[in-house]
Amino acid sequence: MNDFFTSENAPVEVVLKDKTLIINLSESSPIISWAPFNGGLTEANCIFNHECEHFEENDLGEIFDDIINRYNLPYNAIGLITGANVSRYQEAFLQRGSLWVHAITTVGLNNVRTAGDSADVASDPLVIKPGTINLILSCNALPHVSGLIEAVHLATMAKTSAIIEAGVKSKKSNQPATGTGTDCVVVAGSGEVNENYCGMHTVLGEMIGKVVKEIISKGIQNWPE
Repeated sequence: MNDFFTSENAPVEVVLKDKTLIINLSESSPIISWAPFNGGLTEANCIFNHECEHFEENDLGEIFDDIINRYNLPYNAIGLITGANVSRYQEAFLQRGSLWVHAITTVGLNNVRTAGDSADVASDPLVIKPGTINLILSCNALPHVSGLIEAVHLATMAKTSAIIEAGVKSKKSNQPATGTGTDCVVVAGSGEVNENYCGMHTVLGEMIGKVVKEIISKGIQNWPE
């Protein structure tokens, strides 16, 4: 049986504007990530994922300001950068009783790696052409930061499982890939439902694992070689 509901059921709005994917949460929520814009533990109601193939680190502030001003986004929005085509984004929404989980991803595989691969150098052309798997997960549970951290862990395991099952190999070592060198995970939890544990023995953990594997698998299938 298909557990998934269409995105029309989700209380999260996903809007594609040119090369920027904008995710509007229904309310301001605690968010954890290592995003280049407003990363760390913070609170916001907007996340964006911007397609940008070539940029220098010094350009990030200008890129961020341009997107914020162009689309009138809040300045505390969480911002991601990707070399992948954002118009190929995937999403899945799952609800069980009072719990819901919504996941969105863009998948690029130019720079897939295996954890433990040797580091790259500036002259490596694979560094210049990143791909990136950006994953955004939101739910109406996870009232504490410990739950947000566990959700990052669970989502990362599910992402890696989908990559390995798809047979993707590291471009550095040719070993089964575990991600790309520039992946980012963003987790938002409103805490509306007082459920903070999301390990693999829990219903919430099952839901997170299912939505993430679903969209990462579809993203890999739609990735152009």
